[in-house]
Amino acid sequence: MDHLVHRTEEFAREEPLKAVGIAFVAGLFMTILPIGALIGGLLRAALMLVRPALLILGAIKLYEEIDRRQNG
Repeated sequence: MDHLVHRTEEFAREEPLKAVGIAFVAGLFMTILPIGALIGGLLRAALMLVRPALLILGAIKLYEEIDRRQNG
């Protein structure tokens, strides 16, 4: 699991715009599919927290990319 987290962080640093796009598509996918009807209460609550977390992560990465391009 640590390797997956490390690789994900590495990818987000190397390809921030792709990471934002992937986060957006994942959030959209989870919004469209009726996942909540298929999964128990605790997991449903966790999935509800993933959407805003992906949005926040995407916004942070977008800000970092804009700042990096402006400051060279």
